[in-house]
Amino acid sequence: MEYLLDGLGVRPGDTLILVGLVTNVCVHYSAGSAHQRDYRIHVVEERCAGTSAEEPECSLTAIQYLWAGARVKLEEMLDTMAKYKK
Repeated sequence: MEYLLDGLGVRPGDTLILVGLVTNVCVHYSAGSAHQRDYRIHVVEERCAGTSAEEPECSLTAIQYLWAGARVKLEEMLDTMAKYKK
């Protein structure tokens, strides 16, 4: 992750917006890896899915517990992003 992000000019301290499938594995571990490398993280809950109905919710709850403020709603993220467009 860090080599790809570095190549794109994304540096520790920058914010990553995470979405994806298999939230209970891929997104969860990407969030942990990003956090350990000093990136800020946001996980858009409506844009995540898992291998069952329960597993994404458990993972999103754990992510929020470990990184307060990381779990966000899509509408909130879109509003925040719109402010930066100006």
